[in-house]
Amino acid sequence: MAAAQQAGEAARPQPPHQNAPQQMEEASGVSASLPELPGIAVPWPDLDAFTPAEGERPRRRAAFRDNLRYSVEIQGLKEVGLEAGFRPLSTLLAERDSPASGAQINRRSEADVKAITQLLASYGYYAPSVDVAVRPVQNEAGRVQVTLTVTPGPRYTFSDIRLLLPEDASAATRELVERWFPLLPGDAIVASEVESAEAELMLKLPQRGYPFAELGTRQVLLDDFEQTGIYTLPVRPGPVGVFGDIRLTGDRLFSERHARVLARFRPGDPYDSRDVEDLRQALVETGLFSRVALRPVLSGEELPDGRAVVDMEVETEKGPQRRLAARGGYATGDGLRLEGEWTHRNLLPPEGAVTFRAVAGTKEQRLGAELRRSNAGKRGRALLAAVEASNENRDAYDAQALTLSAGFVRLPDITLERRWGYALGGELLITNQRDRSLFVEDDGTDDGKRRRTFIIGALPAVLQYDGSNDVLDPTRGFRVAARATPEAAFQDSIFGYTRFRVDASGYLPLKDDDLVLAGRVALGAIAGAGLERIAPSRRFYAGGGGSVRGFGYQELGPKDIEGDPVGGRSLTEISAELRYRFGDYGIVAFVDGGQVYTEKLPQFSGLRFGAGLGARYYTAFGPLRFDVATPISRRSGDPKFAVYISIGQAF
Repeated sequence: MAAAQQAGEAARPQPPHQNAPQQMEEASGVSASLPELPGIAVPWPDLDAFTPAEGERPRRRAAFRDNLRYSVEIQGLKEVGLEAGFRPLSTLLAERDSPASGAQINRRSEADVKAITQLLASYGYYAPSVDVAVRPVQNEAGRVQVTLTVTPGPRYTFSDIRLLLPEDASAATRELVERWFPLLPGDAIVASEVESAEAELMLKLPQRGYPFAELGTRQVLLDDFEQTGIYTLPVRPGPVGVFGDIRLTGDRLFSERHARVLARFRPGDPYDSRDVEDLRQALVETGLFSRVALRPVLSGEELPDGRAVVDMEVETEKGPQRRLAARGGYATGDGLRLEGEWTHRNLLPPEGAVTFRAVAGTKEQRLGAELRRSNAGKRGRALLAAVEASNENRDAYDAQALTLSAGFVRLPDITLERRWGYALGGELLITNQRDRSLFVEDDGTDDGKRRRTFIIGALPAVLQYDGSNDVLDPTRGFRVAARATPEAAFQDSIFGYTRFRVDASGYLPLKDDDLVLAGRVALGAIAGAGLERIAPSRRFYAGGGGSVRGFGYQELGPKDIEGDPVGGRSLTEISAELRYRFGDYGIVAFVDGGQVYTEKLPQFSGLRFGAGLGARYYTAFGPLRFDVATPISRRSGDPKFAVYISIGQAF
């Protein structure tokens, strides 16, 4: 009446044999009527139709029989929703454009019968029949019609689900296993759903404290009379565990103490495989390792309640510790900008990276060094110390500066589900600047443009939230960043002010992630000092690739009588983009608007707008951006168009 299937080798139930209904064998249960005729094994009732003409050599008839064309018709699979799944498996369909002999058509038909039988069995149809008919097509010499007629038969269902646990398994363990196993009596015996149920159980058990859970070999006992099956699965959950210590093996680039900083779990916490994967991801994110493998091991200790202490063995393989990188971009009005840097990722363990950076640009040159200690006492937090010398030749000012800065930062990291970020620090700026505008008084030097020296101390603070789905190419979600920087400046006398800025952007997919509407708004303000007292490099400016495209950097806002930018105490910027991606390429239509004001609060009057089109080429490290924009309602002095080339979306 019934037969047992051992599924250790096969991942899905196999059909019973028609002639031996108690035994399940692969590719059985089929009644295939393949007519056989001598030589070609296909029906050929009208051979006279192919008699060669008088004088034609007889070998042509044999050659014709070896070059048959055929078409295929499938009946019965569409009704059970499996025709689309069968077509990619069909040998007849795959080879139908190639001429074939009768014997070849016969072999292809047999292969399709086997494929149909296996496909039906994987969806619970264990008693199908498949008839094959091969007939000549009237009025088409050399062409035959192959028809596969499928009768699926009844669909088998589970009459019982039996999960076999060890006798000493607790009631809580039994309840957990039954709760997380999704198959129920009455469900159809579908191979993919059986595999999915077992995978789901093996996923949930380690997440609920069972690091050593194993599944035995499933059995399905079929009842051909009732068209049902009894499913049996041995489950060995193993001991309930709690986290113990972390053991480092392989290339030790830092200590276990630092590894515990990266882990979200602490000794004594219930074992959860999600925390293990999180630690693995954090180790990968350090950039220090080329390979990371984690394995739970029993420590031999046991808590009073019987739970086992499980240590985490971490095996690492050292990756490249030095990195040489280069970046570049171009923007009309701002010119060419090339940046190179050399980094040693672990010069000062643990994770003490030293970076030397140089910038060579049309309007700026920089040389600096930075020490960054990642995961400093807290996961995701970095301590920074930097020194930089710079020279800038802008439309609004010339500036030479020496900057010293230090602080700590915790940036959002969406790959680690860390959405919030913050930064606090201090900055000392010693700068000599020539104000190109006539806004300041003439001291009779530098062609009538006043040069002043500033010593500025700043305490920047930043709070960020990243709710997007990608760093360089977001297609959904939003981002918000708020900055407040109190500054004390000395220039003739000491005075103070505070700079504020808020940036927000949002991304709305209109058609999956291929068509995206993106928007951005930025507001800035400086309170506490008059514009003429603030160093030109600390004022607000607008225009350019990261601001209002169509205008050059610093081209928007108030200007003096000679047309040089003055800068402002407040800023308003808005942008909208429609992004369409097709494969590795994309096009973008955009409109940007913005203005700089001398008032201390941002306004929405007098906004200037630019519009344009962009092209994107999507690479593994982010999209390459090429934008062309033109000002709307051009005025005298505005550029006809502007070009921007860089990596990453505009926002």
